[in-house]
Amino acid sequence: MKTLYLVPKIKIDGNLDLKNLSNLCKINLEKKVVSEVVIYFNYRKSKLSDIFNISIKSNDTKIKKVIIKKSNHHFENLGRNWSSGILKIFGEVGSFAGAEMSGGEIRISGSCLNYLGSKMIGGKIFISGNAGDNVGSSLFGEKIGMSGGFIYIKKNAGDYLGSHLRRGIICINGDIGSYGCSNMIAGSVLISGRFGNHFCLGMKRGTVLIRSDNKYFDNNQCFKDCGTQELNFFSFFKKELGDKTFFDSLKSMKFKKMVGDRSNFGLGEVLIVKK
Repeated sequence: MKTLYLVPKIKIDGNLDLKNLSNLCKINLEKKVVSEVVIYFNYRKSKLSDIFNISIKSNDTKIKKVIIKKSNHHFENLGRNWSSGILKIFGEVGSFAGAEMSGGEIRISGSCLNYLGSKMIGGKIFISGNAGDNVGSSLFGEKIGMSGGFIYIKKNAGDYLGSHLRRGIICINGDIGSYGCSNMIAGSVLISGRFGNHFCLGMKRGTVLIRSDNKYFDNNQCFKDCGTQELNFFSFFKKELGDKTFFDSLKSMKFKKMVGDRSNFGLGEVLIVKK
């Protein structure tokens, strides 16, 4: 297979909409064809070759790869609707990275803004930095969140993480903001650090694993204490993650189980690590 390298040849100081870059999943990586892919810089139509230096090399795998270097937060919609192959990004990215993706893999060596993996249905996203609001959530004005795939964030994430989550796994090796897992319908969320206000508000089903609840669930009338449980699918998460940082410090496989949000007859489970 081939690897495509993209490096900006002009200063990117305004909105760069790269939604159509996902068309690379469906075409042969030939320079003449790749150069004609339409993108939008400062809301004006451009060709990929107008903005990027393009080089293509053979790789020794059966997987198509796209590598982008020197990105910044103006790079919007990177990997949106991505369906196959590997997309690697070295630098910061803007909003909607991996939104609505259905397959393949996206690796971001940096941080991103909002709506990472929103409404995705498959594939994997790994990000080495922080993520903004609405990770794996529904898109603005909608109520259907992530329904498949895997997201791993090495640092922190913002508000509304996993909002309206339907399926899939989100793993955060740091803290999250407020309204985390709100209106969650199914799926799994693993949080290594702290969480903000209104956690699991309106949760219906699904599983949330946390290290500590900071007494958030003490006397919480919306969640029922169901005692201690040993997590029988823990090994699956560990295998899926690969980077085992989240799990290395866990001394126990036993968890305090809370069920809710009972205010809307929810049966979601929150599993709190037993020390």
